Amino acid sequence: MAIFTTRTATDPVCGTVVRVARAAGAAYYRGQELFFCANHCGATFAADPDRYVAAPSAPSCRP
Repeated sequence: MAIFTTRTATDPVCGTVVRVARAAGAAYYRGQELFFCANHCGATFAADPDRYVAAPSAPSCRP
């Protein structure tokens, strides 16, 4: 018996959960793979990506 999982992601612009296989668009930004529910969310992201993606945090030396 095979178990199938559906990969999902959260659209960084509107917060909609997107099925990756059916995403309207995708982007790779600052080491993150992002998916969009609609073309207008992709365009909104492209206009100001830093607004929607937090800067990667520096690794901590403390345990």
